Amino acid sequence: MKHLVVFLFFLLPYSMGVAQSILVEYEQKWTPNNATSYYETWVADSISAYKGKASLSGIAPLIKNKKKGVLYNNEKYISKDFFVKDSLHNFKWELLSDTATILKRKCLSAKTTFRGREYKVFYAPEIPVSDGPWKLGGLPGLILEAKTTDGFVSWRAVKLDLAYKGTFKYADVSKNSYMDWATYVTKHKETVDKIVHKMRTDDDLKGSKMKLQNHSIEIFYPELQINGIEIEGD
Repeated sequence: MKHLVVFLFFLLPYSMGVAQSILVEYEQKWTPNNATSYYETWVADSISAYKGKASLSGIAPLIKNKKKGVLYNNEKYISKDFFVKDSLHNFKWELLSDTATILKRKCLSAKTTFRGREYKVFYAPEIPVSDGPWKLGGLPGLILEAKTTDGFVSWRAVKLDLAYKGTFKYADVSKNSYMDWATYVTKHKETVDKIVHKMRTDDDLKGSKMKLQNHSIEIFYPELQINGIEIEGD
């Protein structure tokens, strides 16, 4: 029976963090949909993970492997999944003089430009882990607040557990084949172009007008992400 239990465990499509770690809950404000939602970042010694608190699966799709310097993520668009391997903490930070107090922690500030948007963050040096919400990190302290300067999206820590002893599920990266960022951008554009072509030639959509748009944080297809692609059925 013991052998059977072990075998089933390795079939599970996720890994589970159980060591003492840090858990941060962020309030995210999303301008495109005027929505507020909550996300969690779980931070351990060699790995961290990030997910929506209301995720139905409860499994974090974004994983940062600190030993390998690699970030894994499931980038979704419509009904398609893209499994992407990216550089970890691919940011060039400029330190600023602004300070703030967040969850009773004194924070310093920094800014960076990353894939089409500028970010300003506040990080807590007294929590010496180089991490934060979403893909953000690479500073000498945990990021407790971040926002894009165009107001597109923001995160602010609302709960902080520096001695978290619970479990945290994150995707098992060995279960999928991950592509690099450049390949993802190419395949994403190819997918969008196919969708646009199909919609423009669909007999059921003749004479109709619509707009296809992607509200991704990273801007890599400006026509689609900023103004949207106007589609008129032929």
